[in-house]
Amino acid sequence: MKLIKKIKIDSPIFPNQGIGEIKLGMNSFYLRDIYGANFNNHQNAYSINFDKKQWTSELCKPFFGSLNLTFLDFLTITINLYNGSVSHLRVMNTYKGKVDGIVGIGDLMREYYELNTELFCEFEDGYFFYWIDKSFGLSFYIGDNLEDFPDNSLFEKYLDKPILEIEIFDNKQRVAIGADLPEKWNNN
Repeated sequence: MKLIKKIKIDSPIFPNQGIGEIKLGMNSFYLRDIYGANFNNHQNAYSINFDKKQWTSELCKPFFGSLNLTFLDFLTITINLYNGSVSHLRVMNTYKGKVDGIVGIGDLMREYYELNTELFCEFEDGYFFYWIDKSFGLSFYIGDNLEDFPDNSLFEKYLDKPILEIEIFDNKQRVAIGADLPEKWNNN
């Protein structure tokens, strides 16, 4: 594994691997240089006062114990704070890369759906979810206020909506890893 030096707006998206050089499950240490460059001046001196506003960060909800790092307006990297691993990668807005070379932001959901009928797919909260190798996930967000259990005609309409966000995740990294409850707490 090598330190990430650059984020490309058109890197390919591979659901069970990563986006470009950023891999699911990789240690966040490898993002140090690209994130830290946001705070370097032209002489490579580091200070929080040099913030170039390329990155934002926030603690993630609903997955307590995660940190979202968002690069510009097109890539969010979620870090599991318990083990330092990349658990989710989400692209949106102006991102140009495509999932398996098939679809990207702005393309119709139908293009991916019809080429991947053998994968289990479910629809919930405006997302088409796919499970890959039982532990990796892929989701396509198409919009808010959509019925979770659409009938066939409504489902067909959803397939013709443009993709607004694409997220890949490692399900093993999604759930925060923490200590067991003390035995005396389990007895209550």
